[in-house]
Amino acid sequence: MMIFAFFNRLVIIIHKCSIRKILFPCRETFKTAIISELFLICFEIRRGKYIKMESSDLNRLRISRERLENSIKEMGAIGFDPVTNGRTRLALTDKDKEGRDLLCRWMRDEGLGVKIDEIGNIFGVREGSDPSALPVMMGSHIDTVRDAGMFDGAYGVLGALEVIRTLNDNNVKTGRPVIAAAFTNEEGARFQPDMMGSIYYTRTAGLEELTSSRDDSGVTVGEELDRIGYRGTDSVPVGCYLELHVEQGPRLHAEGVQIGVVEGIQGLAWWTGEYCGE
Repeated sequence: MMIFAFFNRLVIIIHKCSIRKILFPCRETFKTAIISELFLICFEIRRGKYIKMESSDLNRLRISRERLENSIKEMGAIGFDPVTNGRTRLALTDKDKEGRDLLCRWMRDEGLGVKIDEIGNIFGVREGSDPSALPVMMGSHIDTVRDAGMFDGAYGVLGALEVIRTLNDNNVKTGRPVIAAAFTNEEGARFQPDMMGSIYYTRTAGLEELTSSRDDSGVTVGEELDRIGYRGTDSVPVGCYLELHVEQGPRLHAEGVQIGVVEGIQGLAWWTGEYCGE
């Protein structure tokens, strides 16, 4: 399955960058970075020149399929409605807090430093051996729309955590820090704009503008961050970012392809209209 093949290779990429002290191509596009590294890995394996690694060491770097599946299912049980067979964890609700608490506990169990920024983004940081190196960040979101599937968002966050768990299992020390991230209100089902956490992280919008956003009941993002205890003060740098996401269409399946690289996404615009008259 594509999730396991992708993350097994991602573990190898991070390990390779550490051992060979190769700088991750942070300024390249996501597509170029992944494809170039995977091709280089395959080429070196074929030539038997995987520096400082025996083939037996390389072969044992495998994620735990069972552990990843169980994590996805456990997170997916939070907010689950047996009537609709979906789950609802709208951003900054009690169910979202429950999911956040579970994720933070898992991160701490792996010895990660859990950092939370001012918009409630969660970062589980696994330190590297080079304190000057910018981190490799992986992640997505754990908030959902109403009656959602269990893979959207959580797939990328828990897959990232599984990479870190695998590094820990194999006592792999990376040069760069490795971060598993969960961004706040990426769905936008409760507060607008959507992708709020990543918008703030990239400073595309200011904190005051985002925390003053109100839901249908008039409650603000800032009020809910305070209520559930997820308004932090930390900041986390990044060198490059990777995200695995479930396909939201039939194209890969129709073409018999296991995994693809996203090159674009739909554009959204929010408008407020006022109608006067009869």
